[in-house]
Amino acid sequence: MVGSFPRYLDLNPESPLESFRIHFRMMRKYFLPEPSICYTDRYSNRNSTLQMTRTPKSIVDCEKNGIPYDVFSLECDRSTTRKRRWIGCITKELVSVEECVFQFFRSKGWEGTWTEGNLVLHLLDACSHDRYPEVFRNSTTSVISYMGHAFDEWNFDRSDLCENILSSDLDRVINNWKIMSNPDPVVVRDRDGWEIRMDTNMMMDDPSLTLENFVGLYQSLGKDLLFDIATIFSSDPYRFRSGWSDLTLWRDGKVRFVEVKGPGDTLHESQFSHVEHFVRKLNLDYSVAIVLPS
Repeated sequence: MVGSFPRYLDLNPESPLESFRIHFRMMRKYFLPEPSICYTDRYSNRNSTLQMTRTPKSIVDCEKNGIPYDVFSLECDRSTTRKRRWIGCITKELVSVEECVFQFFRSKGWEGTWTEGNLVLHLLDACSHDRYPEVFRNSTTSVISYMGHAFDEWNFDRSDLCENILSSDLDRVINNWKIMSNPDPVVVRDRDGWEIRMDTNMMMDDPSLTLENFVGLYQSLGKDLLFDIATIFSSDPYRFRSGWSDLTLWRDGKVRFVEVKGPGDTLHESQFSHVEHFVRKLNLDYSVAIVLPS
């Protein structure tokens, strides 16, 4: 089929733009999946059946790459032409698409956050230090990925940090969380006497980094799986700092990672990389939530 497919410039040499439009329509006809009807009763907060007139690109991406996905039919606000807002099934307020899907899972008994990999990476830090360095308490990423500090005593060996996770316990996680979330200003001195004033903490950027979430995810993942995640992450922190799923959920000792895609969204290269290096290697429960308006 591909070998006999005409080049678009041959279709109408006098009008290259029109030729391209014809070519594009033919490509969609022959190479994209047929429009389908997705029954979404299990996921819909309005118990409705969704008719799709065109297969979303995110579904094409998932099927092509063997990634599990669920289609959600959720209620959105149609009173504005600005960025679409969705109606949370718990609060009944207008929220982002990620929080809307999160509220759906909360209504089913799941706990968690909708802030991508923030909770996982900060939990790695809480597990990998006997005492968390206060100089990093406002860090927006994992200390495992931060190797450029001006003071040598705050540049840690990544393999040592990963190994420390295996000796972690709940008390260490709780004590380090208290340091990471401390709202009081503190002056940190290095061994040469230089002073650094810290007056911020991690929760100012992400209020979901609560003690309950740290403890819940730590108990659900376990230190062995956290060690495996840290080992892969530390092999290339710059590459793996993005691509984490929007939702991190746990219930009854099980952990689930959910990437949320609204209308028109597609999977990015960093997310394909995350699936390849984390999800498949560690056999994580991962899926894509494809959200369409009901």
